[in-house]
Order: sequence, then C-alpha cells, then structure tokens
Amino acid sequence: MAIIEETKTLSLNETRVLHRSVGKKFSVQIIEGQGTVFLARVIFGVVPQLAVATDYLFVTTAQAIPTATIKAIGNRTGGTQIRYRIRTGGDMIGIADPIG
Repeated sequence: MAIIEETKTLSLNETRVLHRSVGKKFSVQIIEGQGTVFLARVIFGVVPQLAVATDYLFVTTAQAIPTATIKAIGNRTGGTQIRYRIRTGGDMIGIADPIG
C-alpha cells in the first residue's frame, strides 16, 4: 500500500531496524550502499533468521503474524550510509526493483 525511501547510517556491527510490520507483507531493498550491510529477518514475532549478505529481503503476510522485522547490520568500519526502499501491502511484488 506504500513505497517509502529512507536513509540510515550504520557503524561496524551496529544493528538498526529498517521496518516492522504487524500482519502485512513487505520488502526492503538497499538502493545506495549495496554490499555494505547484512540484512536479517525476525518472523512470526519471535523467530530470528541468520543475517545474509543481500540487498533485498521480503516477508510474506503469514510470516508477519503477529509481527515481522527486517534489520540491517553494518559490516564496514567507519560508518556506512545506506538508502533503502520499503514496499508494503499490495505494492510488495516479491522481486527487487532494477537499480540504475
């Protein structure tokens, strides 16, 4: 139902929540700063998943009940600024947007 772009700065091993949802599917795509963070999900409210070196992750509606979260973990020293896009609800298509 929405497309949101935000910017955050992360230092080495700092964890920041990029988006949290209650019962609604969503995706997070890194647009600038690709390859400088790990992304991790917490699904079904309490089930953490391993951080992966990717620039795109999504959560289905079923995984977001009761809540789901996607977090970024910085993997570069000296701080990293990332710009990312969140797609929620019907605007979440399940594949990453082309960047360029």
